[in-house]
Amino acid sequence: VVVGSVIEYEYEKKSKYIINMEPWLFQHPIYTVESDLNIILPFGFNFQTLTRGLELYNIKRKEETIRNPDDFKSKASQFTFIGKDIPGLKDEPFTDNVYDEYAKIIFMLESYKDEYQTFYLARSWNELSDYLIKFYSGFWDTDFDLNPKLNGIIKSNDAPLEKAKKIYEVINSSIKTSGIEYIYGKEFKSPEKVLKDKEASSNEKTILLISALKKAGLNANPVLISSVENGKFDPDFRNPDQFNRIICYLEINNIQCYLNPAMNSLPFGYLPPNKNVAKGLLFNNNKAEIISLKPLIPFNKKEIITEYKLSDFTKLSGITKISYEGYDAFNERNIASNENPEELKEHINNMLKDFSKDVKVDTFYYSNIDSITKPLELNINFTLPDFVNGTGNIFYLKIPFYSGLQSNPFVKDKRQFPVDYDYKGTIREKVIINLPQGMKQEDIPLGVGGSIPELSFSRINSMKDKKIECTRDLIIYDRIVPYGHYKKLKELYDKIVSSDQEQLVLSMTSGN
Repeated sequence: VVVGSVIEYEYEKKSKYIINMEPWLFQHPIYTVESDLNIILPFGFNFQTLTRGLELYNIKRKEETIRNPDDFKSKASQFTFIGKDIPGLKDEPFTDNVYDEYAKIIFMLESYKDEYQTFYLARSWNELSDYLIKFYSGFWDTDFDLNPKLNGIIKSNDAPLEKAKKIYEVINSSIKTSGIEYIYGKEFKSPEKVLKDKEASSNEKTILLISALKKAGLNANPVLISSVENGKFDPDFRNPDQFNRIICYLEINNIQCYLNPAMNSLPFGYLPPNKNVAKGLLFNNNKAEIISLKPLIPFNKKEIITEYKLSDFTKLSGITKISYEGYDAFNERNIASNENPEELKEHINNMLKDFSKDVKVDTFYYSNIDSITKPLELNINFTLPDFVNGTGNIFYLKIPFYSGLQSNPFVKDKRQFPVDYDYKGTIREKVIINLPQGMKQEDIPLGVGGSIPELSFSRINSMKDKKIECTRDLIIYDRIVPYGHYKKLKELYDKIVSSDQEQLVLSMTSGN
């Protein structure tokens, strides 16, 4: 095989699972010259085909009646799909799941009919979900005597919402989250085993939570979802294998709550970003229905203030205070609560490693770590030795931003699918540098800024009384940036990277 070789291959695949034919992908990470799919179905089989993204490419479809190759006395339906000249689609930064963007055909067997009988399959989510409804309902009569604290809350006379919050807090904080995320099956831990082991997957903890809420007389039920990284849930494709996570739907006094006891730091009513999806499958009163999810959305903000003292003309001593709110606080609080001291120290060092490989962390500590309702604060004292480069009387200093970019994450000139941020929010960072006696500022970069409807950026630099101040703001207004705005987004990130790499020019005053 040499460069320019053409490799042709074909294969035949047989499966006894006629209900679940695998989707056919016309698109792959690399360029496809031609992709042909030929399906022969004996009369009586009725499949529904769901196409995704085919309209964007040169894909032709043909349907005809032929002799059945397995029985020449009967006829069959032949479906042919031919796709040519289809570009590759590789995973890129800020992509939920590139598989969602591939041009593909999904098959779903709906019915079979012959002269003697007729079978209907996948007619509704309710029929498909009968097994899962029975599986989960077997957990609703849990014995909570194994956990006296939880049992006491369940039997208390607290108001319904207050009781629900207490049950959620106990399960979320007292049971470690670990294990394989099964959504059903013989490996799925029962609530009694979870209470005994004090350790379970987030799915198993969620079923325990629902069982406890039901035991307390509250209207709680499971919802199956497909997490962001697992791919978008397609309601038209009636196959429960799409789902990989369970969340809790709780209704109290017409108030709808969505719960997932996956992180100790996650407040009541919020879902982690990767589970904040549009739709799910709700099981309620032995019925299954597709619902739209509307969980609480936190205000997300990270504010970083660092004040440096420049000494010996080359060394920076810094004091940083970081304030986290919303998802930023949930994530950082979860790390701070679960890591041992050595791992936590490594986490802090990793935050500073882009400044210099010689960075020295002197001290660090968190504030409000035990309060999930207040902003989390992190304070760090550190030193950057030999950080300022000098030539003669001239010195060069690149502003050390925690949120700074070394390079543009968007490298392609064109992008064929949207940019997916984890969540919308604000990152504001201010750096203050105090110059020593005998040093002055010679040149300070100009401020820059720019915006698109979904995002804005600004960088402001100023100098006053031996003190240089640089403020950097990045605001994400919308989590999804459509591919039509990609070019302007890439250009804006070029500006951001350029401003982050700019240097201050300093000099010694006469006599030094």
